[in-house]
Amino acid sequence: MVDEERKARYEKSPRVLNGKECTFNYVLPDETSAPMDLILVCTKSNGMRTAIDMIENYVGEETIIASLMNGVNFEEIAADKYGIEHVLYMVYMGDGIKNLNGQVSDTNVSNLFFGCLGNPGDEEQVALMEDLCKRSGIGYGVKEDMLYAYWRKYILIVSFNQSCAVLD
Repeated sequence: MVDEERKARYEKSPRVLNGKECTFNYVLPDETSAPMDLILVCTKSNGMRTAIDMIENYVGEETIIASLMNGVNFEEIAADKYGIEHVLYMVYMGDGIKNLNGQVSDTNVSNLFFGCLGNPGDEEQVALMEDLCKRSGIGYGVKEDMLYAYWRKYILIVSFNQSCAVLD
C-alpha cells in the first residue's frame, strides 16, 4: 500500500531485486476491498504512524498486523488503534539488504521470528504465520520468549547502526 505520489514514482521507475525488475500491485489507502488476512508494515520509523493510519480500510475482525521495522513501538501504537488482538509481535533478522535508488540486493540470509506474549489470539496468529512461512519457503522461528527476541533485535540494531556510522 502506498500513497498516490509513491505509486506514480514506483510505476514510473519499478523496484529491482537482485537484478530482476519487480511488478507489484500498488494499492491506495482509499481503495477499500475485503479485509486482509495479514498486513505486514515495512517502512522507516518516520512513516510508521502514517502507515498505521493507511491500513484502516483493510483491517477486519480476523486481520493480523505485524511489522518488519527495526523499532520497538510499532506494536503498541498499532494495538492502540486496532486492538492488541490484531497485533503479532515479530522481528526480522537479515543480512545485507542494500537499497540504492530502488535497486535492492538481498543475500537471502534472513528469518522472521514471532511468538506469543499472552495476548488474545496470540497462539492462533503464531500457528497461522508458521503455516504461511512453511508453505512459502520463508525462513522463520517461533520464539518462546518473544519479548527477549524483540529487545535483543533492538539492541543489535542500535549497536550495529552506531558502528556503521563511525566506520562509514
